[in-house]
Amino acid sequence: MAHIQHLAIRTENPEKLARYYEEVFGWSRLRTTKGGTVHLSDGHINIAILNKYDHAAGLEHFGVKIDSLGEVQPGLAKYDIAIGDRPPDRAAELRVKDPDGNEIDLSVKGFMGTGQ
Repeated sequence: MAHIQHLAIRTENPEKLARYYEEVFGWSRLRTTKGGTVHLSDGHINIAILNKYDHAAGLEHFGVKIDSLGEVQPGLAKYDIAIGDRPPDRAAELRVKDPDGNEIDLSVKGFMGTGQ
């Protein structure tokens, strides 16, 4: 079966966005390239944060499984990120946005009832 290996996010400020993901979700920095791309990992999936250049910034959304809302609340508060409710037809319990407005589904139960 195929699994997601990495996600790429385009942004005006890769360093700023990388710090957000490091501080809120505890993701590890793997490296920063000469061109300013920051590579992070959550231990399972790698995330490349790229300069947007002449491309549109952003990503539709992605999901993050968390152990509890309490583990991310301090980081979200630091960045003044509001926690939004999810529509009833979605598997994630909550949705937040990062500083660039990329939407992130947060789930304690796991997505689609799988626990993952």
